[in-house]
Amino acid sequence: MERVTRNLEVDKRGRITLPKEYRVGIETFYSEKLADGSIKLVPQMPVSMAEAKVLESLRNSLNSFKKGKTKKVPSKWID
Repeated sequence: MERVTRNLEVDKRGRITLPKEYRVGIETFYSEKLADGSIKLVPQMPVSMAEAKVLESLRNSLNSFKKGKTKKVPSKWID
């Protein structure tokens, strides 16, 4: 992937406007300040509460499997 860089200016109110090509189709970003002072922006996609519950359940199931707590997957899940 080609690395694209830009200088962005902070306005009087402390805001930065991302170039349009950085935000096409993206409504939300997760931000993280790294130890070296840089800021990491990760595009996020909003999901419904129902979808969030399914994702959390999948995450918990995967963690259980990794810890060896789950030995067998029910056959009805395979279809």
